[in-house]
Amino acid sequence: MYKFRSGFTLAETMIAVAIVGVIAVLTIPSFVKGYNQRANFTKLLKMHHDLEQNLEILRTQNIYGDYLNSSLYTDNETKLKDFFNKNYKVKSTVSSDECSSEFDFSCDYAVRLKDNSVIAIKKIGSGSATNSYSSVYIDVNGYEPPNQNCEDRYQFNIYKKYEIDVINPYSTSYTPNLRVANTLQERLRCVGEYINNGWKRE
Repeated sequence: MYKFRSGFTLAETMIAVAIVGVIAVLTIPSFVKGYNQRANFTKLLKMHHDLEQNLEILRTQNIYGDYLNSSLYTDNETKLKDFFNKNYKVKSTVSSDECSSEFDFSCDYAVRLKDNSVIAIKKIGSGSATNSYSSVYIDVNGYEPPNQNCEDRYQFNIYKKYEIDVINPYSTSYTPNLRVANTLQERLRCVGEYINNGWKRE
């Protein structure tokens, strides 16, 4: 007597493969995007932590004085170069034209690190140190896509005593709620949300 073996026909197998393919097409891009967002946020978190620690050294040892946020400083490019070379693994400098054209950020000095991320600093404001600060731009993966605000490009400020924030803590109208006000630039606003949430993604 012959025993019939149960199994899938070729047509059934092809249908199953097609269904799996459709599911993969629908889910993989979303998964990859979510993974990249988490990876970029992790890079941002590390870069913020490193900068915060380096600024704390400046604050406690007063190595360079208040050059990052004083109302007037001289020879700032030399000092910034010294700061980055001492505290980061610098691959190359980024020209001001490159900052403007590639990263949409006018900067006084910028560097590309060995992991290809970019940090740029721009002096903002004038008058008293209370009203002046340095704006810091970060692209966590340099030229790599998506090159979009709050995806891999972020911005925040360094204030009088090397505090990292997106609004002036010395302003008489200072309130954390302003960190996410619509008047802020998008890449500032998302960092403001992270600060308000204790540097956690929702």
